[in-house]
Amino acid sequence: NGSVDGNRNDNHEFFLENPSEEMSEETSEAEESSTVEAKTEEKKNSEYEYTLYPDHVIIKKYIGSSSTLDIPDTIDGQPVTEIRDSAFASSKTLVRVYIPESVTKLGKNVFKSSELLVDVSLPDSLTEMGEGIFDGCSKLARITVPDGVTRIGKKAFNECENLRTVKLGSDIETIEEQAFNNCAKMELSKLPSSLKRIEKEAFNGCAAMDIEKWPNGLEVIGESAFAECAAISEVKLPGTMRTMMESAFLNCVGIKSLSIKTGIEAIPESAFSGCTGIPEVTFPKSVISIGDSAFNGCTALASVTIPKNTLSIGTSAF
Repeated sequence: NGSVDGNRNDNHEFFLENPSEEMSEETSEAEESSTVEAKTEEKKNSEYEYTLYPDHVIIKKYIGSSSTLDIPDTIDGQPVTEIRDSAFASSKTLVRVYIPESVTKLGKNVFKSSELLVDVSLPDSLTEMGEGIFDGCSKLARITVPDGVTRIGKKAFNECENLRTVKLGSDIETIEEQAFNNCAKMELSKLPSSLKRIEKEAFNGCAAMDIEKWPNGLEVIGESAFAECAAISEVKLPGTMRTMMESAFLNCVGIKSLSIKTGIEAIPESAFSGCTGIPEVTFPKSVISIGDSAFNGCTALASVTIPKNTLSIGTSAF
């Protein structure tokens, strides 16, 4: 009843069973950390500048002149796990590149503006691709993004004007701003079912793209995300949709079928403006407002069904 062990406060080992052992472990960790830093080396061979760590290698820059390149899976006996920002950017020689399965991360702008690059093999081990990775690679013809990658970064394939064949992995949740901007020849027909967000101008100007399968969990479509995508013939907006920004499908003249499920509350300004092929539209009960010029210039539009609880219809909406 409130009594205190007289020996308890005198014997500090009561609280710390083996203080010398714990202090020894802390010292050991500090020494180990110091050793790791000491063993890190900035190195160079005939093809790469790289950082050598005790258990892996990071490629910093390509200094070779090959047209076809197999990046090694090991350098100095350690696995190559990452390729840093701009490592192959503005190459004047590279046409084909194979990236080994040891690599899990590609930094920003890795191949940006490599003017002759046609084909890059991405490893199944890849989980992270930086923004601008193939920005301005005007001759890039095909790409397969592996499962495990969850985000296509900003301007990842911006202005890849000869990109035709694209396969997107099944784990992608976000396609960022201008990711495929002006990929006019791209023949993408399926978006990953995991996809939730398509950001501003993500597919702007992708004139050859016709999406046959829309993701069921899509939540956000950014400004001009599909603007000028003339070949899209069918749009299905699922019940998970919460936000659509202005001009999302501006001048998508090929749309013949538009389905909007209950969920979205606002159809924004110029959302489907200039979509001359849409014959009819039925708005779900969730739609409260229809923005200015939302369907302006939709010359084939013959039937419009608007629910009673729609409170606002903008100027020149139809």
